Amino acid sequence: NGAMVLSDVSLANMTYDDMVRVLRPKVTGTLLLDKIFHNDALDFFILFSSLSCVLGNRGQANYDAANMFLVGLAAQRRARGVVASVVDIGAIMGTGYMAREVSEQTMKQMTTAGFAKMSERDFYMAFAHTMLAGKSSSYEVITGLYVPPPTEEFQPGWVTNPRFSHMVQR
Repeated sequence: NGAMVLSDVSLANMTYDDMVRVLRPKVTGTLLLDKIFHNDALDFFILFSSLSCVLGNRGQANYDAANMFLVGLAAQRRARGVVASVVDIGAIMGTGYMAREVSEQTMKQMTTAGFAKMSERDFYMAFAHTMLAGKSSSYEVITGLYVPPPTEEFQPGWVTNPRFSHMVQR
């Protein structure tokens, strides 16, 4: 399920409609797919999330909640013994939303915050890893983070977050 609807607004100013508009496509669509393929022996069941649900993004609490739902549903499927995986997609350059909607200034801010620019090929590789992850104990694949060597002066804020202590760079 690759549904993506954005309605960026601070949580304090978010209306019920803002929340539902963003949640409905991911949540309802994923629930329907899970119902249809509830116990089927699939080769893969991939849900498309966003790096913003891993790191957080002001103004996207609704989008992050929709993406975290995907992670929870994947965990439920795995507990049932069927495949499921989630790929948290970072910034893919030259195609899709990033190419159409994101300004150069926003991209510069993202790079400064430690986001990596992914190529379309990088995404295809991440997708392949996500297919395999659906049958492993680690079913969430996070993409789009810049992982600096420990000796590099620039260290993004997320590097010291314990959530990333097990991170593997590929």
